[in-house]
Amino acid sequence: MNAAIAKKEVEYQEAKKMYEALARSNRKFEEGATKFREIYIKVESLEKERHKYQEELAELRPNVQEIPGTLLAFCDCQFER
Repeated sequence: MNAAIAKKEVEYQEAKKMYEALARSNRKFEEGATKFREIYIKVESLEKERHKYQEELAELRPNVQEIPGTLLAFCDCQFER
């Protein structure tokens, strides 16, 4: 009977170590997933902002004459229209 108890204690300790390792792994995964979600939301927000500015530029560009040597003329920027 003592041998059976000792065997169960060893099994318990091994299961406990596996559980703790899995719990650590799950925490790391959750942290990574949270960071990814935050970055994804930020990128989505920046893409919307970029699109808004490109639309605004497209609306304003026909009414503005570009001056040689300015940033837009210098870098020959291409904007989606």
